[in-house]
Amino acid sequence: MSGNDTNAWFTAAMESGDPEQVADGLTRLRDLLSPLQPVAAPGPEVLDAFRDGAPADVVMDYVWVLGNYRPLAPPLSPPEVVRRWTEAVLRHPDGAAALQVVLHLRHDGRPAGADVGDVISYIAGRGVRPGAAEQGAEYLARYLLDHSQTYARAVAALPSWIGEPVLGGVLRRLEAYVRPEDRAGLGFQGSARGVSAPAVADET
Repeated sequence: MSGNDTNAWFTAAMESGDPEQVADGLTRLRDLLSPLQPVAAPGPEVLDAFRDGAPADVVMDYVWVLGNYRPLAPPLSPPEVVRRWTEAVLRHPDGAAALQVVLHLRHDGRPAGADVGDVISYIAGRGVRPGAAEQGAEYLARYLLDHSQTYARAVAALPSWIGEPVLGGVLRRLEAYVRPEDRAGLGFQGSARGVSAPAVADET
């Protein structure tokens, strides 16, 4: 299969608006063997073909393609990759897909220039409404706080959510994940009530 053929069928699938074609296109691209040919990077809106929400495996395939398939033409900057990952989870919230994004960001092999703070700041700038996007934001922030390699950078960025109508509520629900020494900086008073802060996971 030529490079032009690969890009042609993949682009056609992504632009089809048909859920089955979108899912099949992402899966086929994930399973291609080397040598890989250049394709245009899909935007997260391709997942909106699933009007009732994209299935978890499709969202995870989307995250995988942006994180692992090369070459993309034109290439995406690492912050743009993070923004597209984040937008995908906000539009189609799923805990497993959110965790996959965090795993990409926590490893030493993450794209150079990709940062945890980009997730938090993108959500703050975009804003979220109650519902799906709210749940997606909570998934992402919770997993970022729950791992030792991403915790500090997440906490440093989360003050941007203070005072936001919806994100402020998300932040309050994450209180148990915040270490005592960081509570004041996020507007929490005293110790977390009724819950015990979970141990922050180490690299396994």
